[in-house]
Amino acid sequence: NGKKTFQRILALRQELDRQVVTLGRRAENARKLIINLYRNPVISVNQAADFLGIQYQSANNLVQALIKLGVLREITGYQRNRVFLFKKYIDVFVGENEIEESIL
Repeated sequence: NGKKTFQRILALRQELDRQVVTLGRRAENARKLIINLYRNPVISVNQAADFLGIQYQSANNLVQALIKLGVLREITGYQRNRVFLFKKYIDVFVGENEIEESIL
């Protein structure tokens, strides 16, 4: 079971590496943020800005790009103080519906 999980994580990482390349100048910050998301799969825009050492607007644009790529998913439903989940990574460990129920 652990071996399969590890293989799925490696496959996810390769998939994300291919997707991140499409972000152009933002690709390096996207890679850094994704590596951090493996440690802490829930993040806000402010946390992303602090972690990357960039302005809020730049972090927000990066988070929006990662949402479009399907890397992140907004889980609060708020306009402000939004929180985002690294859903593809979480799905490696638990069923799709289980995580949404446990967070909400």
